Amino acid sequence: MTARAPYADHNNGSVTLTVTNFGALGYWDYRHGYDVGSSFRYSPRSFPALYHGSLMVAAPPDRVSDCAYGDSMRSRFDFITTGSGILLGEGLSGGVEGHVDFTDDRAEQPLDVSITQNSYSFADAPDDDYVILSYAIANRGARIDSLYVGLFLDWDIVQSDANRCRWDETNRVGWVEYLQPGWPVFGAGVLDMPTDFHVAVESHLTARGSRGWSDLTKMNKILGGFAEANGGETADWAHLVGSGPLSLGSQESITVTFAVLAGDDTDDLFANIAAARDRWRAFEDQVRFDPVPSGFRLIAAYPNPFNSSVNILCRVDVQGSVHWSLYDPAGRLVLPGGGFDAGAGRFTLPINALGLPSGRYMVRFQYNDRGLTVPVTLIR
Repeated sequence: MTARAPYADHNNGSVTLTVTNFGALGYWDYRHGYDVGSSFRYSPRSFPALYHGSLMVAAPPDRVSDCAYGDSMRSRFDFITTGSGILLGEGLSGGVEGHVDFTDDRAEQPLDVSITQNSYSFADAPDDDYVILSYAIANRGARIDSLYVGLFLDWDIVQSDANRCRWDETNRVGWVEYLQPGWPVFGAGVLDMPTDFHVAVESHLTARGSRGWSDLTKMNKILGGFAEANGGETADWAHLVGSGPLSLGSQESITVTFAVLAGDDTDDLFANIAAARDRWRAFEDQVRFDPVPSGFRLIAAYPNPFNSSVNILCRVDVQGSVHWSLYDPAGRLVLPGGGFDAGAGRFTLPINALGLPSGRYMVRFQYNDRGLTVPVTLIR
């Protein structure tokens, strides 16, 4: 499966989530007043449960970059893509992977960050009831001593004004539910960082043009931690969950990863957030935390399919000379590549395919007396 557009759907047969190339999820285009994409859906009922969602990055006192509404009628989509769209395809995680890059250059007070969003979905139980969203945030400007990273999710479940928002400290997951029996619950949790805030937000506060939903209000909600972790009576609820404060020096980067998920009930939701954390921990171990492997092996090719350039992540056991070249499916050499010395551990090779037509290609590596071939797909 491949897609290249401003938005695309992760759909594994159990859950569907629309992701975009500018940080929104779901989603409701409040600039123009209509729904875009497929929302978040959970089988077997498969109704659109997510009205609108967004990544949120913030720093005190009132610098907030997001697509989570605002306190004016003008556009408050603060993120802008640095590419042409989203690519979804099979990945080395064992599922479908998406990749997109954007910045917060549209914000009133930009944090001057660039963000790589990697998304993952899986077809097999117990990993088919969630989508993983991993955000690598790179600081292009001055040091940020207190950075907060969260997901804002505005759920509308069956009857939106009859929903309730809850937080479970033991399982570190927040959710919104419709209180009539037999309906699923929907929520989110952080996978790879401590959870430092969960805020239940009544959606009337966030209405388009609401003077109550300023960047300062958003920041203060985040700084409140868990003071408003649970909503009161039934109402139209959104919630905000994330990590911080995080320190991010100039030219440094940090990754925060979330699962957006559903369950038949709260017990099922708790099981699903545990499965998401297990899956992400195993993937992190595979990709990041095995500094010196035995032999020469591929870890990842991302994004794959790709649009203009692809990164090949490999690991080697001892220092040696690596040579690479690119071939078409008929075995014809199309890029001669080059050689370089690699130390023991991990290395990333960026390959620029500008000028080549769409199609499948093979990257061939020669490392000392060992070889490796990696298939990649170029989509124009």
